[in-house]
Amino acid sequence: MQNTDKIQRLAEARQALTDSGKTTRELGRERIRLALDWVYRWGWSSPSTIDLLSGAQRRGLSAKLVKSGLMVETKTAAGSIVEDIPAKIVTLSDTGIAEVERFRENLLDYNTNPYKVNQALLRHDLLAQKATIKNLNSGAIQDFKTPQELSEKSERQLKQPDVLWNISESRTMAVEIELTAKFERKLDDFVLGIILSLKATQEKPARFNSCAIISDSDAILKRYKAAFEPGKKVHAWKKDAQSKWHIDRQYEVPEWVSGRIQWLKIE
Repeated sequence: MQNTDKIQRLAEARQALTDSGKTTRELGRERIRLALDWVYRWGWSSPSTIDLLSGAQRRGLSAKLVKSGLMVETKTAAGSIVEDIPAKIVTLSDTGIAEVERFRENLLDYNTNPYKVNQALLRHDLLAQKATIKNLNSGAIQDFKTPQELSEKSERQLKQPDVLWNISESRTMAVEIELTAKFERKLDDFVLGIILSLKATQEKPARFNSCAIISDSDAILKRYKAAFEPGKKVHAWKKDAQSKWHIDRQYEVPEWVSGRIQWLKIE
């Protein structure tokens, strides 16, 4: 059975190569450039995510790039203990950055220190990467912008998404990865921030056309759905002179919001 599967994968790979009209060497270069650019845009990634991105039949592209000095591999603190956290992450070396920037017009301030990657957010950020790859491969989105690429600073109360998906040339979708529940002020800030980011005014258009809230928990999605029900009360909070938070204003979730938010369960 394993041999049959292997033969099938090889046949599919050969057919894909024939359909592309490119040589194996050309496709290999494209995969390397794509992998380097991906890590440049996100700041880091995992070996399995790079394999998923490249679509190669044989795994180990990131190991090849580490060996060639284009990437740096770093062990994570909880990777061998906590499920869904990678045992290792990959970042770009100075050589890798130089290679990427040969082909980019928009340069980023890339941090080469892998120990500055926030390991508390590894699972969260990796899910954002994998969801983006899945939707790119399916054709559901055309492109995306990572937090590092969203250069405009968020105004007060406006939501900065975990990733921005370009559905088309004129439509964008803000993506929020939610793995834990929010309560009281933090929940209010989250709801109000999304509403304000989706709302157009006479002065300027909506920051995003729609929003996807993604979680691996049905209970968490149910809680957020309830918070966005039309007519639901939502509060704006403010600090007083003693730096204590209190409710400043009360709003209601508008009717139009329900048609602008998608709820996606990921495994």
